[in-house]
Amino acid sequence: MTTRLLLNGKKASQEDIREAVYQLREQGHELEVRVTWEGGDFERLVKEAGEQGVTRLIAGGGDGTVNEVVDALIRYQLQHIELAVLPLGTANDFATASEIPTASPYDALLLALTGDATPIDAASANERHFINIATAGLARK
Repeated sequence: MTTRLLLNGKKASQEDIREAVYQLREQGHELEVRVTWEGGDFERLVKEAGEQGVTRLIAGGGDGTVNEVVDALIRYQLQHIELAVLPLGTANDFATASEIPTASPYDALLLALTGDATPIDAASANERHFINIATAGLARK
């Protein structure tokens, strides 16, 4: 299995993430890392992963990151790629609801590398796919 971490560039300098990646590699886990720099990078990186035979992606970031990766997976019809999450956001709603460890990057990455995939539903709105949150509101004048 080829596993690749797609890491939100805003989180790339976090030492605990680097330590977790190095520790897991030392334990024999194969883990590639790609970091985003600008808008559209997640879509491009997901498409490349599909072309390069990656079998599991780890979305490293918050709920927005997870939804960007999900949207690209569905857009490019890459149902054969499993998705895991390294929760690095403020709320981490999806990770918390899915019982993914949120306090330790090591624990979350270990689960992402060794856990079994479970199918989940995705929704779409305004031609964007998501698995976590959709909000709406009414404006008052």
